[in-house]
Amino acid sequence: VMAALCVPLLPSLLVLLVLRLLDCTPVMDQLPKMQDDFRHIIEYATAGAGRGRAYNQTAEFVDLYGHRLSGSAILEESIDGLRALLEAEGFEDVHHEPAMVPHWVRGNEYATLLEPLVGGAQRSLRMMSFGYSVPTPAEGVEAEVLVVQDWEELLQLKDQVPGRIVVFAYPWRGYSIGVKYRGFSHMVVAKLGGVASLIRSAGGFSIASPHTGVSVQPKDLTGADWLPMALHGDYTGYAVPTAGLTVEDVQMLQRMQVRGQKIRIRLYMECQTHPMAPSRNTIAELKGYERPEEVVLVTGHIDSWDVGQGAMDDAGPMFVALEAVSILKALGLRPKRTVRFVAWVAEEIGGDGSSQYFQRHVDEAGNVKFVSELDGGIWNVHGVKVAASAEALAILEATSAALSGLNASAVVPRGDTRALNGLGLDVSYWTRLGVPTLALSQRPTTCYELPLAPDGFWDWEAETPAQHFQGDYFFYHHTEGDTMTVLDPQQMDRAAAVVAVYVWMAAALAEPLPRGPFVAARPTAPQGGEALPPHPAGPGLPHRSPVDDDSSLVAVIVALVLTLGLGVGLGAGAVQLRHSRQKSYEQKLGLVLNSAFDTCPG
Repeated sequence: VMAALCVPLLPSLLVLLVLRLLDCTPVMDQLPKMQDDFRHIIEYATAGAGRGRAYNQTAEFVDLYGHRLSGSAILEESIDGLRALLEAEGFEDVHHEPAMVPHWVRGNEYATLLEPLVGGAQRSLRMMSFGYSVPTPAEGVEAEVLVVQDWEELLQLKDQVPGRIVVFAYPWRGYSIGVKYRGFSHMVVAKLGGVASLIRSAGGFSIASPHTGVSVQPKDLTGADWLPMALHGDYTGYAVPTAGLTVEDVQMLQRMQVRGQKIRIRLYMECQTHPMAPSRNTIAELKGYERPEEVVLVTGHIDSWDVGQGAMDDAGPMFVALEAVSILKALGLRPKRTVRFVAWVAEEIGGDGSSQYFQRHVDEAGNVKFVSELDGGIWNVHGVKVAASAEALAILEATSAALSGLNASAVVPRGDTRALNGLGLDVSYWTRLGVPTLALSQRPTTCYELPLAPDGFWDWEAETPAQHFQGDYFFYHHTEGDTMTVLDPQQMDRAAAVVAVYVWMAAALAEPLPRGPFVAARPTAPQGGEALPPHPAGPGLPHRSPVDDDSSLVAVIVALVLTLGLGVGLGAGAVQLRHSRQKSYEQKLGLVLNSAFDTCPG
């Protein structure tokens, strides 16, 4: 009976045990005292006066201002509007900090299919130019088309490139692959003699919806490991007009080429890159009463692309970040260290606002104790992904127990170098200094099967099969579909509660979260490449993953749990110790309980 009663307590007991092994005893004494605060935060956000507030603020903001491109007048008006809101709500030290930002303007644009349509008919192709693209000549460009699937095929057919418009019909295997074509194809095509580069939009699903995004200004690509060696070189000064086409139109052009039909397109683009323009980051604070010089950053970005309303990316997440701070203020929770809300400018077109903030505040780096950025839409929040030391990770995991009632208690280590920007471009400068970093870990609302990770969850980092989707976010990302219709008020409330709990913990602890080497993200497959079988209860439930038999730390944990009479529950999988072949202490302790990366609902 005693063992049965104790089984539900296993996650918390094991977390406390890990904290003791990490010599985090002072934290263990503080976290129980915060439980009432955590409960009040969650109640206020999801059932109290905070309910629906982030959603309503976002809706009014995007309905009034619309999209907010870097360098535009409407962005500056929206920045003034946000500051007025912060002042009206009584935040401290509300101010702007200057930043010079890119000013690129789209202008008129079109693409027309001239051949091989029957009877001399013409068809408008749905397109959207990419940020920093150069324009076409005033008369436009009219040329034959070469369709290729990837860099390798481009290299094979390079003799056919001169004088042609090159269309990249790459199969969808995730955003990280798609953006390489969006970012760099205009350089490579230019150097090979092409006249324009058109890209399959970077999303796994389309309803005639072209995507936009930034293209990279020409530079040296020597050493780019994703590019065939024969294409390495200095591309400085090489650029042709570049734009995204819809998935449907790219696939149509590909079919035409397979049939051996001659394809001809007329392309017209007026886009211009103007000199850098003055703009501002927007800042508001809750001053710390004991260590005001120490800072917890809670951020999102206010700019967007010039399509849709910029609601999902990133007005909604920005207002969720603001709501997390507003909750603390409304509840009268005065932090020991300062909680600083920042709305960044120019994230979409390169992160200039945040990089200049970092340069201005780099001398304060030792006082920045915790950072977060929300920039991935708001979906079904199931926890957080973090860059944290083993010690900080254990503290975060102990804090997460308060969120179990929201089904949002996952803490997912994402500390490998590859993932640092994935925790937020705007805070990545601080992350690389070792500052503990947090972002939301979310499940898509609409789920399509992806490769399984060793723990039985879908693996968002793996390369997905051709034409598979990657969750809802990239259905709408950088398209006209990014509107308030995408956002859900209840999910925004849950997200605000999750962020507020961790922010309060980080700001209220007597000592800041420890820095140190980050616990690496879990491997995408066990060593040797052997995949685990699907979980018998379905892919939405976790696998128990094996650990090394010679792990003294795991042996100590198991022995102590058995001594406490709780061994009967260990096999139930309440706590998961992830597979690790590496012997580092941080990784052993970083294989955290009940965590997975951005999984679909079970």
